[in-house]
Amino acid sequence: MYKNFFLWFCIKNIVSMKKYPISKEDVGLPLPIISLIIIAIDILSMLNVKIPLNALRITYLTNAIPFLLSKQFDCFTATLLTLAASIMLEEKIVSLLTIASLIALGFLPQEALPYSIILTLICNIVITLKYYRAMGFKKPVFNAGTIIATLSLTYWLILIVHSPISTYLKPLGMLEAETIGILTPITVAAYFILLCYSIYIAATLLVKKAAKKKHGKSPLVNPGTISDSKFKLKHLFYAGLVLAVLVPLIPYVPSINPQQIPVNTDWVIYYEGLLNMDDKGLKYAFEFMWGSRPLYILAIYHTCKFFSIDFKAFSIYHNIVLLPLYAISLWFLAKSMFGEKIATYTLLITPLTPMYLGFILGGLQANLFTLTLLNTALAVYFKVKSIKSIPITTLLLIIAVMCHPWVTFQYIAIITTYVILCLVVFKRKHIPLGISLAIAFIFIAFCTLKIPSIINAVFSPLHRHLISYGLEKYMLKILKAPQTLYFAVTIYLWGALNNLIYPILAIYGLEEDSKYFLVTSTAATALILFPLSYSHTFINRLLLNTHIPVLAACTTNASTHPKNISNNNSQF
Repeated sequence: MYKNFFLWFCIKNIVSMKKYPISKEDVGLPLPIISLIIIAIDILSMLNVKIPLNALRITYLTNAIPFLLSKQFDCFTATLLTLAASIMLEEKIVSLLTIASLIALGFLPQEALPYSIILTLICNIVITLKYYRAMGFKKPVFNAGTIIATLSLTYWLILIVHSPISTYLKPLGMLEAETIGILTPITVAAYFILLCYSIYIAATLLVKKAAKKKHGKSPLVNPGTISDSKFKLKHLFYAGLVLAVLVPLIPYVPSINPQQIPVNTDWVIYYEGLLNMDDKGLKYAFEFMWGSRPLYILAIYHTCKFFSIDFKAFSIYHNIVLLPLYAISLWFLAKSMFGEKIATYTLLITPLTPMYLGFILGGLQANLFTLTLLNTALAVYFKVKSIKSIPITTLLLIIAVMCHPWVTFQYIAIITTYVILCLVVFKRKHIPLGISLAIAFIFIAFCTLKIPSIINAVFSPLHRHLISYGLEKYMLKILKAPQTLYFAVTIYLWGALNNLIYPILAIYGLEEDSKYFLVTSTAATALILFPLSYSHTFINRLLLNTHIPVLAACTTNASTHPKNISNNNSQF
């Protein structure tokens, strides 16, 4: 259910259904795409090609499984979809060919299978060449994804209510899972392009090309040019808020998890930490996790004590509370930077993103809490834009670095680069004052508090690996970055990041603009910081920390009102 990467398009399409009536082409053109996916699954199954499949908390490489557990049934279904498309699009020759193929499959399923597969492929190619060149691929592809996601969602919803019917509807869920498996190489490539393109934009800004605007337009819509209904935005906001609260609860629905097995993995670490805090006293906070997050363990320890919460229950479930706070912090950041409309889309999209799923399955509670603090700090800065923002921005950044060093250093790298851009490229010396002073306060705090273990937690991997392997072997390990990225996306955290649509939407959301740079550079720094540790754990965390939900919301906003797109550089 979490892997419904087109689910939010369903919501968007339902909202705009009255404004844009559905035509025969809207229904007919997605069907050949779904047909091709089913045929591709069959062909891969015949060739014994292994694809990564994610089922709840299990990731495994397995041979492609026929959609209906039978290649003949699959081919029959795919051909039937092609026939339906040909009837809607009034393609009489294609209709006759597909009818003949269906008859052959009905009487000679084994013998006719290879010929029917070839015939269905040809028919789909005919439809593609005739219609897609004129209409484009974008809308049919998204409509096909919406259909697949809706079928999968139907299966999961029925499973949640524990209906016996769900057993017979399992193929609907498997269709989406196998689609994601087939698209895995493209997904990994999309993340890599996102990282590299972010660095390209940073380099473009640094060489003072920001004013030339290669794209000619920004996906940011000027809030003053759109007469959006406050009623509509309000209801979308509440829908996003409900999703943010409900999605983390789904794994604990009794019909899905009757034994209430903990979903996230990091709860054990925090449970042991809380027990040790009880035994060894508060000083243990500076020993927990190499002293890298003393403030976080102190905060959750005193929360448990104050409210008399069981350590184990708190360790297992407290990320369920942190996740909606993370979603709201992204909403606040997007609203401060880009206005209410993009913020509303951000809140609606965030619970369906790979980031949300990664935090649900992994826990990563300190990382999640620190992200909330950092997003809030940036939001306050962009909202106030004056010296008044210094105290709270500084306080939040110092608290963040005492809660989780990895994510804070990633953001400090972003903010530092942003300050340089404002001073050197954008010539706005007054804008980075608050953030500049906040950075200075952080380093003063480091020296004053004398907690070298916090810095060691970030930089020790580089030192350790250089000593263990030597420079030459270490560089060879770094050259295996694509393989590490593949593992981080498809296997680590049960393939939570294996989701094609969001990195693609984020790529479309990238822009050569100083405001956009602050959110796009979370991806850039992920690639820049990669040499610190070639481990999949580190690169997975760096990807989870990106602002992909905000960038996806920018793309959604642009696609919703393409005629109202305007350059927003003058507003910054």
